[in-house]
Amino acid sequence: MFSDNNNGPPRRSDSRDGGGGRSLFRPNSNNDQQRERRYQRYNSGPRYNNNNDRGKSDSRRRQDRSHLPLERGSIRSLLEKFGFIYCADRPEEVFFHYSEVEGIHPDDLKVDDEVEFRIGPSTRTEEDKNAAYSVKFLERGTVVWEDEEEPGRKFKGFIDKLPRGNESNTSVEGSISFLQEETDELERPKGTGDAIPFDLGYEILNDQNKHVRLGRLDVVEFRVVTARRTGQKQPRDIRLVRSERDRQHQAKEKQLLANAVVEQGVVSTLKKEFGFLRSCKRREEVYFHYSNVMLKEGDNDEESILREGQEMEFLVVSDQDRLSARQVTFLPAGSVQFDVVVAVGVKGVITRCPHLAIDSRRRDEKPVDDIVGVVKLLEPIVDKDTGSTVTEVRFHSADAPGGSFAVNREGSQVGLWVRDGDTLLFDVLKELVDSSYHLAPTSCLSAGSPTGDNPSNGPQKDSKAVRLIGTCLAGRTEGIISSIKDNFGFIHCAERNVDVYFRHYEVLPLDIQMELRRNMGIDAAEQNIKLTVGTEVQFDMSLQGTIGTKTNRRNSGGARASNSERENLKAQRLCLLPPSTIVQSKVLGTDVKGVISKVDPKNVFCGVIELEDTVQSMSQHDRHPLLIKLIESLLDEQSVVNSVVFPDLQSMKEDQLVMNIAESLGGGKLRCSHLPVSKSEFQGHPGRLSISRIDKVDDADEQKDTTTEQGRSSSPHPKKKHSTKQKNVKTVGYDKRSLVETLKEDYPPGKSDKIICNVSQNRRTGAVSVTNLKIVERVQEVGATTSLVTDQNATCG
Repeated sequence: MFSDNNNGPPRRSDSRDGGGGRSLFRPNSNNDQQRERRYQRYNSGPRYNNNNDRGKSDSRRRQDRSHLPLERGSIRSLLEKFGFIYCADRPEEVFFHYSEVEGIHPDDLKVDDEVEFRIGPSTRTEEDKNAAYSVKFLERGTVVWEDEEEPGRKFKGFIDKLPRGNESNTSVEGSISFLQEETDELERPKGTGDAIPFDLGYEILNDQNKHVRLGRLDVVEFRVVTARRTGQKQPRDIRLVRSERDRQHQAKEKQLLANAVVEQGVVSTLKKEFGFLRSCKRREEVYFHYSNVMLKEGDNDEESILREGQEMEFLVVSDQDRLSARQVTFLPAGSVQFDVVVAVGVKGVITRCPHLAIDSRRRDEKPVDDIVGVVKLLEPIVDKDTGSTVTEVRFHSADAPGGSFAVNREGSQVGLWVRDGDTLLFDVLKELVDSSYHLAPTSCLSAGSPTGDNPSNGPQKDSKAVRLIGTCLAGRTEGIISSIKDNFGFIHCAERNVDVYFRHYEVLPLDIQMELRRNMGIDAAEQNIKLTVGTEVQFDMSLQGTIGTKTNRRNSGGARASNSERENLKAQRLCLLPPSTIVQSKVLGTDVKGVISKVDPKNVFCGVIELEDTVQSMSQHDRHPLLIKLIESLLDEQSVVNSVVFPDLQSMKEDQLVMNIAESLGGGKLRCSHLPVSKSEFQGHPGRLSISRIDKVDDADEQKDTTTEQGRSSSPHPKKKHSTKQKNVKTVGYDKRSLVETLKEDYPPGKSDKIICNVSQNRRTGAVSVTNLKIVERVQEVGATTSLVTDQNATCG
């Protein structure tokens, strides 16, 4: 067996010492002069005999063997007195004695040295064996071991059978079949019927001179030689031309490209070695590998930079139900068109909010699509190209105002700033791929109005954006910042006597706040607002559970009250407002006439006033303006929104208030129900409140049912209802703070004194109070009043 890079026999380490290829008696020197002197001494001295006595001469063994044929080979092994030669012209290993070595000292011979010798019958054995005589040393490379079949020609073939080896170091030869010349490169290789063997000892190189491992049906290129020793043909200089795996891949690629379609699009995502393309002819994104990106002649270097948003042209192939791109080339900017503009500056309400999908795909899979939302247009538009009426559009999470934000402090959950029921301002575009409509960023600040048409209503924006111009009013309320800590704070609710907890990351982004304030009619000069104590805010309020509390107050029987619970309320999506935006109290009347009907005997500066004319208390619109606006929008038959679901749970008191107002203002046209929740901490709570408009009067009786469709149920709230009507205020209390400054230092009002005052009501608590109280006429004598004051001061002393 021959090594592919050696035309001689396989190298062996056999020697007369059993290994290493060097005799124990030979000096370790390759010096030619030393070898020549050693040979001269050896040639002039006695020869070896059978007893290995170097001092004795045996000239009778020197015979004339010039008639014997001359052959060549290499030293196979060296022993104590003799060795064996590996013949180059016959499949034999012949014996030689050291006495037959000529021209070199026997100790200078090495295994694998090439030699020339005459071969004849052996005189040392009766068996019919040959021996080598007149052994002469040759320079390496002199011996010709094989003859090339056709010099200079390279044959092609394919691996028909792979050689195999086993644990006992024995191997089974493989074979290479000669390849038919007319065989197509992408077809399965076909042989001519002739084959040539090869074994595991060959080194296989590819076109890059790297060692490779062959596989069955791999196409190779080689020279063919005939071994002189055996007469067997063998391959030499085997090089891999094409592996079977590459052939199958190329054949598959050819078939895929035959069915490929040309498309255009933009780069949507880039990873380490691959990316995804958004095509203008399909919704599904197309995978591509960087190796498929091609540069055309004349491409501009600046425009040929692979980046997200780069416009490309490519071939789309379908491989195992996965779309991938081939021959990806660059396009100049403006070449790709995905959609056409149908309308600009359009308003709509979110009926289904988009959601960010959880990305759990493998590294080579396409991005996971987000859940697409839906926006219902407040006013339908007409597509001039088709004449069709557009009432709703698609809403992608990538177009959401403000982008996404971390829902929790760790940042493991991400959400959007928008919710169902929010009002957006946008442009409407029609996608060319399927003629569907979707919203897109707009340059308008109001419906149908470009940015430059309203310069006094806020800062100008050069970039387009989908604008949040109105938040959902379900659960929306107002308040004033009461305290601020490191990363949280509390808000005094303006409509109820409660405090609401918030975290700083719940504050809306500045651009969204500016859009909301602009649509509230707030002047641009008041847009620079900071989060401090006393700042007025508008926010979404939700129930986060209850908190147990203890009290030391006693009940009417004198016993201590038991532990109680208070609502744990949370504020979200805070929008900061300029001062005096929120109404905290309302003046019910000024210079109202009245009479002191009662004086507190323990404090003569406190008492009760009976007003001459009654005054009207604050209306529900005054105390709950956002809630009233929500109810009125549902009652508007022209409105496209006929139902609303509160995005979060509300407290039981808040739910009851909303239901009372809906019942009072609805006149039987509104239905209230609840969507149950599964959270264990809210056991006993009916769920999220839902209010819907009843389109038919005959359906009004349905709101009395205890259960409704789709899992909605009536609320098990307490039956006690709070009146939503305005009250007539006839009597009102006063104290020393109600008096004018001059009266505080003078004698206090007495019973039956006639007074004038201002009457106001606090929005947060609903309490009616008196200010700027003045005495018009004293009915009681001053002396009696003075006696009361003196007695009171003495008691206090």
